[in-house]
Amino acid sequence: MSSPGNYSGGVLTLGTGDTITIGGTKPATITFSGPFTTGENSQVNVGGLTSDLTLITLDTLTLSVDSNVNANVIGNGAINLGVGSILGGNLSASTPTGVVTLSPDSRVDGFIQTDDGGVNVGNSGTVGGGITTEAGVVTVGEDVEVGGSISSIGGGITVGDSSRIVGGGISSEDGVVTVGDNVEVGGSISTIAGGITVGDSSRTVGGGISSEEGVVVVGIDTEVGGGISTIAGGITIGTLSRTIGGGIASVDGVITLHANVRIDGDVIADAGAINIGNGSSTCGSVTALGAGVITLTTNIHIGGNLSSAAGAIGLGAGSKVGGDVITTGAGVMTITDALVGGNVATTSGAINITNSRIGGTAEASGAGVVTITNSTVEDSALVVPTSPACVSQAAATVSLSNLTQSYTGSPLTPTATTAPGGLPVTFTYNGSPTAPTEPGTYLVVATIDDPNYTGSTSGTLVIEKAAATVALGNLSPTYTGSPIEATATTAPGGLNVTLTYAPGLTAPTAPGSYTVTATIDDPNYTGSTTSILVIGKATATSLSEASPRPTPVRRSKPPPRPPPEAST
Repeated sequence: MSSPGNYSGGVLTLGTGDTITIGGTKPATITFSGPFTTGENSQVNVGGLTSDLTLITLDTLTLSVDSNVNANVIGNGAINLGVGSILGGNLSASTPTGVVTLSPDSRVDGFIQTDDGGVNVGNSGTVGGGITTEAGVVTVGEDVEVGGSISSIGGGITVGDSSRIVGGGISSEDGVVTVGDNVEVGGSISTIAGGITVGDSSRTVGGGISSEEGVVVVGIDTEVGGGISTIAGGITIGTLSRTIGGGIASVDGVITLHANVRIDGDVIADAGAINIGNGSSTCGSVTALGAGVITLTTNIHIGGNLSSAAGAIGLGAGSKVGGDVITTGAGVMTITDALVGGNVATTSGAINITNSRIGGTAEASGAGVVTITNSTVEDSALVVPTSPACVSQAAATVSLSNLTQSYTGSPLTPTATTAPGGLPVTFTYNGSPTAPTEPGTYLVVATIDDPNYTGSTSGTLVIEKAAATVALGNLSPTYTGSPIEATATTAPGGLNVTLTYAPGLTAPTAPGSYTVTATIDDPNYTGSTTSILVIGKATATSLSEASPRPTPVRRSKPPPRPPPEAST
């Protein structure tokens, strides 16, 4: 193609290793009415700019294994990228059948957009921009990196374990959003009609989680960078999870916090109940605006007030409330083995205080009865400690060592040392939480994972090939007329070995001395050795030694011919 402009064609199928170069004035646009398929290792416009070429397919487009197409693609049919293939530009599909599928380890450097078709990104794939679809379902596999946001109007969104949505959030109007374990989302997660589930040890860095009608479930040890809210659905927060910079609110649903959850703001339920598990804390208040019951188990710490409009309040052993505890309805209040920094009050419900200290008054303004057992009220000496959820994390340092290691066949991690010592540390390797096994270079980020301390550092983990040995044999053969190879034995056994000979590189045939070098050719092991291959002359055999002299054969004389008979 040496001239610019628009080109059209029917069906085009490239063979293995075929190359297309765009010449002349650019950009160029090629429209295919039939399928466009590349062969393995095909290359299209690899040396040019992405803007040099636009491919428009009215049928299917298929990139085979390890193909590289540096172009923007607009498709009306299905678009499939094979394992390890690369598309250097943006990818758009505009028909209901225009499903986009990226096989494992494939890459799209731009964005992916579909009108009605779904988008499927295989494990360890990469999308440089965002993923958007109007009606299609978006499915992202494990260990995938997306450089922008993911959005769908009518379809659901699923993000696999250990994936990273670096440049934005996740949003769906009508679909369900499901985020796996160890996922990092750079923005918020939202849906209007669908539910939201976030797996264990995941993070939303730049925003919160919201759903209008769906249920929100957050897994264990997950960090949310904002608030969590829903109108009609309930909210469940897993053990050791936390919100940073926001609280939790539900209009009609039940709110449940499991053990050791930290909430940076308020917890508010308009109509539903609130249940808070052992060891959890809030920096703000806990409020039930309707008839919902508030149940705090043991060792709960509320930084603000604890109040209910009509429901009961139960404050368990070892719990602490920095402000007031109030019910404005007929709900019964039970406080056991707890500290309350402010007043305890009810309009018409009963108050039962046992083995507790109350900094203010305890009274019922209506028909409620106040029962105080083995407790102190108006305790001026009481100082309620600050809620752990309100305490800013102190700075800590972490340093990395043991950054150069040899291949062992098992995952390898560096050594992290913290100050103060003994703090837990989490690692990522090129953005993935999975420790690497294979030789190579990996960017390591070490982050302190402690409720009271913060800090991180980075370094480069280098996994080198393991040392292996190779021994040479068959070094003194005899000339045969055919090329003669030395033999190689490795430890560990079965490794591939490359043999070279000098002079010359291939196996020799003629008698003589040759330097032979054996080099292990394996992705995980390294090693080599050198020796001398000596091809001896073959022994020639003389004719006399080869066979005995033949014995001469004596021929006998024929008998004398009889004389002729006399004729008559």
